[in-house]
Amino acid sequence: MKAGIDRRMQPHLCLGCGESLDAGFCAYKDGGRDAVPSPGSIMICIYCGHAMALTEKFITRELTEAEAADLAGDKEIQVIIQAYKQRAETDVDIRKNPKKVPDA
Repeated sequence: MKAGIDRRMQPHLCLGCGESLDAGFCAYKDGGRDAVPSPGSIMICIYCGHAMALTEKFITRELTEAEAADLAGDKEIQVIIQAYKQRAETDVDIRKNPKKVPDA
């Protein structure tokens, strides 16, 4: 899995930790480097690993049961979520110490 180009977005809050999120990128397996977050895209908070989806107005919402089930079955996404959760548990503030973020 690879990361696409970062895209600035209207700030929105993580529903897990309340941090303000103002950028995102699309993860992709084959092609898609120019993909951009869109309504229905799954967002994973870089601060706490909480998974959410984007609404038509690009506001975060909780996942539906179907979305959560799909996400739970994606092992690569689960590794990413667990890495962000682990980083949050170490109390490393990535805004102040970007080079101290643990590897996934």
